[in-house]
Amino acid sequence: MRVFGRVLDFTTNAGVPGASIDFYITGIPVIASSVITDASGLYSVSLSRGIKYNPRINGPDVDSNRGTIIPVAKETEADYLVNGGTCMVFYGTVRDASTGQPIRDAMVGFSSPGRPTSADGSYRIDLGCPTPANPWRSIGTTFLTVSKPGYVTQAPYGTRAEALPSARTQRIDVALQPGS
Repeated sequence: MRVFGRVLDFTTNAGVPGASIDFYITGIPVIASSVITDASGLYSVSLSRGIKYNPRINGPDVDSNRGTIIPVAKETEADYLVNGGTCMVFYGTVRDASTGQPIRDAMVGFSSPGRPTSADGSYRIDLGCPTPANPWRSIGTTFLTVSKPGYVTQAPYGTRAEALPSARTQRIDVALQPGS
């Protein structure tokens, strides 16, 4: 499966040239594939279908983790945001696990009902920057859920109260299984 996209600067939305992306298979501390962005911040890499990858950009530190991606289509586009400073955003794409097609109007959020995905299955939840009024303390035990009638609801970080990753710009792609 071909995964392609751009590494973008969070504040300027400009492509980041020379960024290295290491794709780790979830739960295995070995790099499955690596790629470096071109002068425009573009990349392309071949990954296996249906495997959950954890991409890390520019190194193995905690803030380099950019969430998860599960290639389910012949070609999967995945842009990554970097240099978010102290601001926090969760973003990604929701696809049908069987067909790889994007799912429009799936609800994604930390609370019910969440926000609907766009026509291309993409979503973005911008939690803003920390302030005394918005310290993000409540996020650590809140569940990120993805749901759509006719599909099995997903909780990408499990079904128990657990801390979300500490990286501030987090891509989370979800493949929903058809259900009743």
